[in-house]
Amino acid sequence: MDVVGSDVYNPAMARLLSNNEFLRLEVHAYYHGKTVISTWWNGTPMHNEFWRLYYNEQPGVVFRSLQGDMHVPARRLVLVPPRFHGVGLVQGSVDHAFMHFDVTGFPLGLISQLIPLPIELPFSPPLQALCDSWLASLAQQSREEIHSLSAYLRVESMASQAMALCWEIAQAEKHPAWIAWRKGFFRLASLNAWINTHLDQDLSIGVLAARCGYSPDHFRRLFQPVFGMTPAAYVTLLRVKEAARLLIFETASMEEIAERTGFVDRHHFSRVFRLTTGTPPASYRRRNQIPSAV
Repeated sequence: MDVVGSDVYNPAMARLLSNNEFLRLEVHAYYHGKTVISTWWNGTPMHNEFWRLYYNEQPGVVFRSLQGDMHVPARRLVLVPPRFHGVGLVQGSVDHAFMHFDVTGFPLGLISQLIPLPIELPFSPPLQALCDSWLASLAQQSREEIHSLSAYLRVESMASQAMALCWEIAQAEKHPAWIAWRKGFFRLASLNAWINTHLDQDLSIGVLAARCGYSPDHFRRLFQPVFGMTPAAYVTLLRVKEAARLLIFETASMEEIAERTGFVDRHHFSRVFRLTTGTPPASYRRRNQIPSAV
């Protein structure tokens, strides 16, 4: 097998690229649109379980976090990672285009370590062309056309280009967390996808260890360096993420969401969700729910 971009055959990289579990990495666009943000946006929590792309026609937007203020430039794409803790501020009125999407296939804990803060993306020729097409479609198309299948296929292409640039800017390949994940990947490759499709079931450490063919103690030692947290914490994070998706994009009741994501009941779900996101589920839904999902 030839590895593109390398003059030297690298067996480890060849195995990684040819592994079917790794190739489950996928980009899913959930929603995109445009609005005008003004003083009502001040203090809006930026915490979200999904990736976001923002494009503002005018300056005046600031992301404020414990790491300081990021002044968002006009007419540039900014990628906001999941679980970024900060608030949005704005001066005046700003025409704002946005896209919500997700990247499945990598552990959430790994992403948080590699890309913890928003990143301003340089316009490569492919990304520039996709962005121009996206903005033109938002300006010219009807609501039905904006949310058509063809429109979502185009925005997923744009999200993929943005992620590739973000990955390079963050120098993710050299990050210790990425190196640790690579080393442990082949032992636990299928587990991430399996957990995501069995959130409503028993995901105790005994079940997960048996799934991988290890004792609980050995599994625990393998898991944390690869996923960046304990098995229990990681399962909770995935359950909360799926619950957040259901709150935003579906109209399911709290009881149904709790059942579908593996919580004991709505009270257990509400308590864990609030502890994880800092916001009760009902408030999270009111703040983030997409109009077309209502």
